[in-house]
Amino acid sequence: MHRRKCVVRRGLNLTEVVVAATLVLSMIGLLTPLSIRVGRVWQSTRQYRLAINELANQMEVLVAKGKAECEAALPNLKPSETLLGSLPDATLRGVVQSDLDGT
Repeated sequence: MHRRKCVVRRGLNLTEVVVAATLVLSMIGLLTPLSIRVGRVWQSTRQYRLAINELANQMEVLVAKGKAECEAALPNLKPSETLLGSLPDATLRGVVQSDLDGT
């Protein structure tokens, strides 16, 4: 009877190291652009929410005024200082429109 020699492997094979490094680099290459896009979407969503809140606040002020005062105030619409701190190029424009539901 022959005795079989039992080979004990210790450590990593160079091929295993290369494959693992390739997988890690591939994942980093895929996740980096994705995380950058997610950050941009969050920033865009935040800016959109700030703009909508500013419009809602301005509309409340204009609706509380009468029609004549509202029309006089439209050319002088300006964004708040808080909004300009977050969105420096923000502008507001307004037009009075009438339909079946009101003005």
